[in-house]
Amino acid sequence: MNFAERAFRYLFRKKGKAIILFWVLLITETMILSTVTILRASEVARIELLGKSKAKLLIEREKAEELFTDDEYKKLEKLENVKAVNRVAEVQLYPMDFKIITKSESVDADNQKLAYDSLEDDGPFADGQIHLTKGKYPRKEGEIVVNQFLAEVNQWEIGETVCFKSHSGEQSQASISGIYISGIEEKQGKEPLAVNRIENTIYGKPEFVCHLQETCGYENLIVYVDNPEQLSRTQLEVTRILKNYRVMKADNLFQKMEIPLLQVVRVVKMMLGLSVVSSVLVITLLLSMWMRARKKEIAIYVSLGKTKVDLFMQIILECFSVFGFSTIIALYTGDKMLIVLEKFLDWKSIGAFTSMQIYAQNKDICYLILSGTIILLLSISISLFPILCTKPKKILAEMEG
Repeated sequence: MNFAERAFRYLFRKKGKAIILFWVLLITETMILSTVTILRASEVARIELLGKSKAKLLIEREKAEELFTDDEYKKLEKLENVKAVNRVAEVQLYPMDFKIITKSESVDADNQKLAYDSLEDDGPFADGQIHLTKGKYPRKEGEIVVNQFLAEVNQWEIGETVCFKSHSGEQSQASISGIYISGIEEKQGKEPLAVNRIENTIYGKPEFVCHLQETCGYENLIVYVDNPEQLSRTQLEVTRILKNYRVMKADNLFQKMEIPLLQVVRVVKMMLGLSVVSSVLVITLLLSMWMRARKKEIAIYVSLGKTKVDLFMQIILECFSVFGFSTIIALYTGDKMLIVLEKFLDWKSIGAFTSMQIYAQNKDICYLILSGTIILLLSISISLFPILCTKPKKILAEMEG
């Protein structure tokens, strides 16, 4: 009789032990599969959150008369962790062929103001204070967005050209690419001067603003990073380049998203560790008790000429037959356990920042099979080693005694 026949006959003969081992393995595999799946999903979520966090550095001037130069801007662009640098520029304008809106006694024509920031990422558009009602954001130097009320007063439409001149007499023109509204136009009253009214603010690209400045420069710089986890290091690098400016971190959103994710990972790692350690201890204890009960059987087989390798293969086949069946069932129970753990770990607090769904993938199943195999081999080796190292005569003598 070969080891395979002996293994299956033993399982049928000792159904109770096989069922106990099955339940222990099923519980272990269910916990391993569900926790491993959540850990993998957490890593995917972390990578997704890194892209959504928009962690940045805000760089401001210490002195109002100082402006950031193009050279400083280009140096920041070359830093390793820098994804993009947004420039913010501002200039006072004279309207050449259009009317400005004013309800105060001051009607100075030079009160028109043009300001810039990267509209999708920073400033009042990104904050939701104002939004486009028509058209699109400026994509090139000669495009601007204007207020809806200013457009109505001057009967402007998308694509029309507007002419300006600066204090120094520099003239320029731009095409209207979009029209915006803020919702506070009617709430300003009559007090604000024309320069301070939202209706008279026009947004464009920084290159366009530079043409109208006596010396090209930027009011502020905003540095976006590839990896928010290295924001502090990037802050130090920026500070070395811009020594006389304030460099502040703005990563509140990333911190808000990261904290619940780290808590989930910490708890799940603890659960995984406890599952693995407890399963090794329990399975080793069970197998050791059963091996002790089979000492005489093993000694007789060795006396009859069966090799220790042959007996080891029999035990391996017995355990892995149960393991294979429990693994199939664990694919179902692991999925159900995921639902329980999602509620227990409050995954919704992370799901608010990511669209990712948690489900077991092939790599999770492979990890389950690999870890289960290692646990079983370790437990079998520990439980069987003392018996296989003892001489059959000694075992039989002990049994008879």
